[in-house]
This record gives sequence, structure tokens and C-alpha cells, in this order.
Amino acid sequence: MTEDLYGPTSLRRNDTILLRESKINSKFARLQEGSSEQFIIMGDSAYKKNTHLTSYHAKRTMIRDYIKWNKSMKHVLISIEWNYGTCASLFSYIRRPEKFKVLGSERVSKIYTVATLFRNFHVALYGCQTSKYFDLPIPENMLSHYINQTNFTS
Repeated sequence: MTEDLYGPTSLRRNDTILLRESKINSKFARLQEGSSEQFIIMGDSAYKKNTHLTSYHAKRTMIRDYIKWNKSMKHVLISIEWNYGTCASLFSYIRRPEKFKVLGSERVSKIYTVATLFRNFHVALYGCQTSKYFDLPIPENMLSHYINQTNFTS
């Protein structure tokens, strides 16, 4: 499921600026406050490592453990791309960039946000490629839990 959508923002912003402005690291840290298990987000290698965000290790630091880490994380990073692919297959409208040329960026972001919300509903009901790949069953009451726990106004 997609947990956080940041934007819309200018295309002139680079990934590092967007990462900082989105505050995703601190949001993820707050979500896990008081939990004995701490999770991290796998991001692009362009991102600076944070307490709850990591990426591949640079080639200059390649020791045996890092080589294993990079290899295992490659599969995780690929699964991130499935989110957009599933959203685009469920809602073919977002695969048609010519439809967006006449729209303002705010409207495009709203369309994508709604498509992502509906994709999350779909995942809560039926699971997804990621949950099957990592053998993570979706709880029976996932949709009602998702709706009750989501702040749809922010």
C-alpha cells in the first residue's frame, strides 16, 4: 500500500530537496514510536541515509556483508515499481500522458492521488503483487482498518 504521497511540487526540484521537504524520515519515525521493532524505508541511492531511510551501499565500501545487503535489497527496490504499475493497470487513464497536457499540475496530482487511494482500497480487499512476493497475507479486516486509521484531509 502507498502510505504517503508528497506533492504536487515543481519538476525543477531534485530528489534530495523533495526528500527533505516531504519529512518522510521523521513521519516514519513517529509512526514507529514506542515499537520494539523498527523498520526502514528502502530508497534510491541518491538519498542521504537517515535513521529510517537507507539505500544501496556505495561500491567503495563493498565488503562481503554490504554485497549481500545490496543483493537482497535489489528485490525490495524492484517491488516499489509495482505500485505504479498496479495503479496504472487498474486506472488506465493515468497511463495516458496526452490527457494530462491540458490539465494543470494540481489537477493531475489530484487524479493520481485518487487513483492511489482506490489502489489502496483494492490492495486492502485483494492483496497485491508485493504482498504475494513477500508472502505477507492481507488481514481480513484490512479495508475497514485502513479507512478508520487514515486521515483523508491532509
